[in-house]
Amino acid sequence: MADLTPIKVKIGLQTAAGKSQHAYPAFETLACVQAAGCDWAIYMDQNGSGWLYDGTCGHSDHAADSPCGTWLGVALVPDEFATQAVAAFASQVEIINEAAFQAFYEGKVTSSQPSQNYNTEMLQAIAAKKALDITLSAEDNAALDPANDSPGITVNKTKTWAGLKAAKAYTIRTDLRS
Repeated sequence: MADLTPIKVKIGLQTAAGKSQHAYPAFETLACVQAAGCDWAIYMDQNGSGWLYDGTCGHSDHAADSPCGTWLGVALVPDEFATQAVAAFASQVEIINEAAFQAFYEGKVTSSQPSQNYNTEMLQAIAAKKALDITLSAEDNAALDPANDSPGITVNKTKTWAGLKAAKAYTIRTDLRS
């Protein structure tokens, strides 16, 4: 995957037929999306990170950077998409640097995620063995070690930007890197 460009997008809210729905910029009108011949959301998923949404402030909440009726999201996209989106929707889309992307990702997207993931089925089996005084196997002990990737207790590797970047092998456009 080529170097990606971080964008921050203001997503509005519109009501139609009594139902509220997200009002994204009309990304389907961008030349790069039309040339790809697919839906803009699929284009973003296949060529970038897909959406990473603010988990701390939604449409019905109010914050200094996200007034009621607005929801913020970030994404890593090809530079062509970012450039065209900013030109077409300057009041809703901005290119941000990697430090701003990291701050949004860690402060708003993953801030409520746990640092560790728990495989309940595996941990319950281990607890049952302990309750029955059955000696734990090497696999059981590995499952209890968060540093080990065995199912059980594992580190949430994508809670931080550095972890997500490594897991997905993302690279950021050179002039926007931290």
